[in-house]
Parts: sequence; C-alpha cells; structure tokens
Amino acid sequence: NQLSQAPSATELQDKESIDEYVRSIINALNAGIDASTPWSNPSPHSIPGLDQECKDICAEVQQLRRRKGRHIQKTLRNTHRQRVEEASASESGLWKLVKWAKNRHTTASTCTPTLMKPDGELAHQAEEKAETLRQSFFPLPLRADLSDINEHEYPQPIECPEITPQEIMKAVRRAAPNKAPGTDDITNGVLHQTLDILLPSLHKLFNACLQLGYCPAHFKETITVALRKPGKDDYSQPKSRPEARVDGSRDTPSSSTNTRSMGERKGGLLTPP
Repeated sequence: NQLSQAPSATELQDKESIDEYVRSIINALNAGIDASTPWSNPSPHSIPGLDQECKDICAEVQQLRRRKGRHIQKTLRNTHRQRVEEASASESGLWKLVKWAKNRHTTASTCTPTLMKPDGELAHQAEEKAETLRQSFFPLPLRADLSDINEHEYPQPIECPEITPQEIMKAVRRAAPNKAPGTDDITNGVLHQTLDILLPSLHKLFNACLQLGYCPAHFKETITVALRKPGKDDYSQPKSRPEARVDGSRDTPSSSTNTRSMGERKGGLLTPP
C-alpha cells in the first residue's frame, strides 16, 4: 500500500523526487518488517531434544551458580573489610585507601586505545580518535593533473540502455542474504523475499538514477567499523581495518552496471587503444 503512494516513474525527473522515492521504498520495507516479523525471544529451554534429565541438570547448575555467587560475594566482602582494617593501621595505608575510594568508580576504557595523530600528538577523546581514524581511512585524494585533457578528442560515448528487470533480479539474488545491514537495518535477505513486489519500483528507480547520473543520498550513507587486526598489539598508529556496512539496495544498481561494464570490456568496447 505504501509503495502505491510513492511518486510514479514520470515524476522522477530531479534529485529531490528520486530521494523521496527511495524514502518511500525504505518506509514500506520497514513497515512490512514491523508488521510481519516479531522480535525474537527464545527460551533457553526451547531446544529440540531437551529431555527431563537435561532440565534437572540445568536446575542443579542454576542452584550451584547461585551458591557460588553468594560464596564469592561473602568472601570478597570479608577480604575487603580485612584490607581496609589493615590499611587504616598506618598513615601511608590510609592515604592509599583515600586514593582508592576517590577513583573506584573510574573504570578503565575498554574501547579504542589511545591513537597517534599524523602530527605526532596523541588522541585520547572519542571524538579525536574518530577523526584520526577518518583521516586514516578516507585521506584527501591527490590532485590530478588535468593539463593534458584540454585538447583531447574523445570517441563517441558508449550507449547505455536501460537496466532490465532481469539484471536487477540477478544482482539482488547474487548478494549474500545475511550480511550486516546498513543504516536502514534492512538485510539482503529481506530484498530476496520481497523482490517480486519491489522489482517494478526498483526498475523505475535505478533507470531514473541512470538517466540523471545521480546516486540517491540514502545510498551514500554507510557505517564504518574499525576492526582490530589479529596478532597486532600496538595500536598507537591508526592502522585498523575499516569494515563498511552499506544498505543492500545500494549494491544492486552498481552490481548491474559493473556486470554490464565487464561484458563491454570483454567485447573490446572499453579496451584502451
């Protein structure tokens, strides 16, 4: 129903209408997900093959876990009282106790360690670390030398026909269904399940983008996660591995055009002289 209220293909003549059309598709998908897919709330005992003996063992383990917690809590409490009593017996121990009391609620950071900026200074705050990682992942591009293109004679442009529904269907089916979603939280698996409904809308959208040479603003939004490299202990230099999470619908038009470009390259149309 929400897709039927979206702008028609004849109205996709500018960037604003394309962005509005993308928003209507995303809203329709999210509405369908909310209406059809409840939040998972599995029971720890809802496992096939879990017999009564397994349940009895689980209950016994739970009782032992509670007993363990009470015993550890009692031991730590008594040990703490003993240490406080010993520390209060001397002046130096008393000052150590005061220092501990002042800093006991200050937890050490378990997130990104301190990073070194390009100028040699250290980034301690989260905002500084994010900016340092951004500069490392997305440096400013080098300025290209354009002096040799002023009098260049270009060949006739290659004709780019419309993207067909079959190309869109192939690109969507080729995408891995369970990859991490992007900013809209819609996985490729949802696109697989709803492709028969979405295909006409995607066909209109992608061809309108192709004609205007415009990439919708929603497709430009990504989530970049900095992953620690295995076996690397020194993170003073921001050399983490960036992992980009993009929206599944964004990959479809690029996948279709990339496949078409590969075919034209094999045919010799894109081969440089």
